[in-house]
Amino acid sequence: MKKWVFVLGLLTAFQANAACDVEGYFDCGDTGDVKWYLSSDKKTLSISGTGAMGGYGQEKVYENGVEQHSFTTAPWRDYTFDVENIVVEKGVTGLGDYSFVGFENVQNVSLPDTLETIGNRAFKDLKKLSDIDLPNSLTIIGDGAFLGCEGLTDIVVPNSVTTVGQQAFYNARGLQSVVIPASVTSIGAKAFGAGADRLIAGNVYCEEVSGEISPCAEVSGLPQERLKYYTKDDKGVINFNGQKYPSLERLAKQIPVRRIYTVNEANQAAGKKNSVMIKYK
Repeated sequence: MKKWVFVLGLLTAFQANAACDVEGYFDCGDTGDVKWYLSSDKKTLSISGTGAMGGYGQEKVYENGVEQHSFTTAPWRDYTFDVENIVVEKGVTGLGDYSFVGFENVQNVSLPDTLETIGNRAFKDLKKLSDIDLPNSLTIIGDGAFLGCEGLTDIVVPNSVTTVGQQAFYNARGLQSVVIPASVTSIGAKAFGAGADRLIAGNVYCEEVSGEISPCAEVSGLPQERLKYYTKDDKGVINFNGQKYPSLERLAKQIPVRRIYTVNEANQAAGKKNSVMIKYK
């Protein structure tokens, strides 16, 4: 009887994976309205399809009463320490709660311009992630979405976002700047950390709109002197501290508009010094 149970188990597993038997992939399956695929070298986890991913939970491992690691309960949890790249493909609209908790070796995350929500603690403890581009389709950054992402250096919240959840960047201590546009109407408690050992390293830059109170003014956990305010003119040029910036990304990295002086070589050779042109970058 035991032999028959074992064979039945193999057949069931084979049938479950037959539908997503794609060349170059090691393992795959369904999650909500989308599918997941793991590359043959186990380094790239891809999420594809249409709609939102299912939600999951987390399991914690303790040693002497201290949390050592958190694991997602998602079906790809067995590859927690193998995956280095997460690719979410166009068509996916939501990432579930605790989707990639504890994937501490992930260095790259690619998000599509169809993504609308990042679930609670979806990217918790991705310690090697240093950079991520949030798409202009995004509306909600969930509670603790990037909690413990110590390697992040700059975050630009796109103009589509309305909500930044509580503890969204808690203990993301390497962050030098977070740029928050006026579209954000709600920022949760301790979004940028609490206590000297859990705060982000740099400043939060908030868009100031005449006659409106920025939700940044009510953020707890971050010292008020670390909250900075910028404005944007009708042409989209950003003004901060007497400098102009062509984009939020440039503001995040403190790279203002640069003037480049060029001189026509023929005129210069002829001694015509008034042929200087100024370009802006």
